[in-house]
Amino acid sequence: MSGERSITRRRFLASVGVLGTASVAAGIDGFAIEPERVEVTANELRSPESARDAAAGAGAVLASSVNGPASLSFVQLSDLHLQRVAEHEERVAAAVKELDPDFLVITGDSIDNRHHLHLLDGFLALLDHDLPKYAIMGNWEHACRVNRDRLREVYESHGCRLLVNESAVHDHGGRELLITGLDDLLEGRSKVADALRDVEPRADHIILAHCPVQRDVLLKVRPPSGNRFTGIRAEDAAELSRFSPSCVLSGHTHGGQVNLFGFAPWRPRGSGPYVNGWYRDVQPALYVSRGIGTVTLPIRLGSAPEVASFRWLLA
Repeated sequence: MSGERSITRRRFLASVGVLGTASVAAGIDGFAIEPERVEVTANELRSPESARDAAAGAGAVLASSVNGPASLSFVQLSDLHLQRVAEHEERVAAAVKELDPDFLVITGDSIDNRHHLHLLDGFLALLDHDLPKYAIMGNWEHACRVNRDRLREVYESHGCRLLVNESAVHDHGGRELLITGLDDLLEGRSKVADALRDVEPRADHIILAHCPVQRDVLLKVRPPSGNRFTGIRAEDAAELSRFSPSCVLSGHTHGGQVNLFGFAPWRPRGSGPYVNGWYRDVQPALYVSRGIGTVTLPIRLGSAPEVASFRWLLA
């Protein structure tokens, strides 16, 4: 019996040792390694017309230049939460440069401290000034009460247009693409009608909205007693009905920051049921970036920082 107890005790101690080692390794990875990684994801986006062509077996049309360029590429950065501009941020900028996109979108929470505008200025300086860029605000830019005029100035000094309930027409070889940027759902004042007023619909249209659940909000009309999470105003819905956006690009969730085999135990308010990646259950489709930075704790586990690259097949 004593020998059996000794074996059992040794097995128990060995198991504790393995678990302890695994915990230490996970801690090192979560705090020191994974937050400094840069993972480039490759995605494909189709405009509604190109999707119909593909479904009809007319894929060869996409290779034709009769109606202009058949495709373009763009990159999404989100949730930079800049605390410094050092090696990690340089790797992010280098990844964007290597991808050589036609334009760049930044989907909010670039800074979470109003005194960090100089860091945003320093990060944007790492990017090609001539690369067209479009940015929106997230909940943190509002929460930290950054001066919006100064924020806009910093972006514009680096060839980036800040869209706050505004739309921009991006010209790509004679092909006009519509990029609509909505104000943050949580802390801002999202006004779809303002963003789309006096804008003509285009076949190729994306919406930038920091919180993923804002995609769902766009699909419902707010009842008289409802709040901003129950739907959009009737006037917003009427304006939006003229358009057929291809997708909504969001961030905000950080992929949970800690993602245990697809389970993210913590997500911020405004995430809805979304964590990261594509959600094509309804139209427009939704893409949720894991973002770059962190909040609360400087940890990422199972949710590496993401530079999202897109190939957009045009109509």
